[in-house]
Amino acid sequence: MLNKKQLLLFNCAGLFAYILSAYIGQWFLLPPSGVSPIWPPAGVALGLLLLYRNGMLPSIFLGSLIVQSSLLFNENPAEPLLTSLLLSCFISLGVCLQAMLGSYLIKRFVGENNPLIKDFYIVKFLFLGAVTGSAIAPVFKTIVLLYIHAIDVSELFSIWAIEWLSYAIGILIITPLMLIFFAQPRELWLKRRNYIVYPMIMLLCFVVLIFQYNKWEEDLRIKAVFHQKSSLLHDALSDELNSHIYTN
Repeated sequence: MLNKKQLLLFNCAGLFAYILSAYIGQWFLLPPSGVSPIWPPAGVALGLLLLYRNGMLPSIFLGSLIVQSSLLFNENPAEPLLTSLLLSCFISLGVCLQAMLGSYLIKRFVGENNPLIKDFYIVKFLFLGAVTGSAIAPVFKTIVLLYIHAIDVSELFSIWAIEWLSYAIGILIITPLMLIFFAQPRELWLKRRNYIVYPMIMLLCFVVLIFQYNKWEEDLRIKAVFHQKSSLLHDALSDELNSHIYTN
């Protein structure tokens, strides 16, 4: 059990980890909805509650508030500051509820401080933490995106699904890494570094490379469409100008 001083220090460290992971996640944001295909803070939030319980909720809420306020301001700078803060608080509430649900489900059905040696417990951990425990925050985020007109009603389910997948991938990759380095008993978890940490890092690198490749292809496609339309517009204006000159 952490005392007040330790809890404060751990919350400061948790806040830093959350913001740092969000900064990494922002590399992959897709306009105009601001959705990322992988959201590492989801894994950080769940990992903090599994390791240090609900005493880490202030760092999760404050970190999410800072990150979401920044994102909302960049997406809609005309929105009043108070409105952006209230919307960010709404999203942060969803983030905390999601982390609490995932932590509760894992502790209830997998067991607290379970070293996850048996395959059965590993599957349950991944299903409850990533699949089931990733559904709440995307609902809050999607509602806000709809409110600020970043998405249409017809896009609600698809954006929610992408958000859910990004949170799930973040949990699948980041939470196990946090447990490996910080969970108890230390001797048992540290022995599993070689066959858990390296595959997770490779998976993260693979996801990043795939995304960057797809983003590069999409940028090329957009540039090609832009040049094509620019050329068509140029030809149309030239024809119109020449027609006007000839008639006069």
